[in-house]
Amino acid sequence: MMTDRTPEPAGPFRFDGDYGNPEQVRPYLEVFLRRREELDEAALYPDNDIFRGHIPGIEGPDDSAAFWLLRLLADLDEIAARREEFIASGAREVTIADLAPGQVLRGTVVQCGFHRRGTGWVRFDSARVRLERGRMFLLEKGRRTHGRWLVGGTVLLRSA
Repeated sequence: MMTDRTPEPAGPFRFDGDYGNPEQVRPYLEVFLRRREELDEAALYPDNDIFRGHIPGIEGPDDSAAFWLLRLLADLDEIAARREEFIASGAREVTIADLAPGQVLRGTVVQCGFHRRGTGWVRFDSARVRLERGRMFLLEKGRRTHGRWLVGGTVLLRSA
């Protein structure tokens, strides 16, 4: 019987200098998540110092980068899981190519991943999305003006 396991680290972590590559810390993620859960249960703030010495293979001059990347990777994995759940509930990905001039899409809109407002998950219920000046534009319920540009990340729509 085969089990799904996180691969064991091949040795001590050495930062490759690329903060855009969180996958380099994937072998340490399982231990990191267990430690973070312990800290949550103890109501302790998970700063770098409290992780030091608790994740085998992460010590030395690159440990701060590793902790930062581990937090990022955990967040991205959570966003991916939420994305799949939202798609399973009837949502679909929307791009500029899906919008014709004058067309308005209505429903629950989620902007996720890396986007102009950061990394994460931003949800707008009863929103409208349209094409404006070659970009996707979102208006929340009850607004005629002062919407927001949907720049970067992934835009998901579950029709009303």
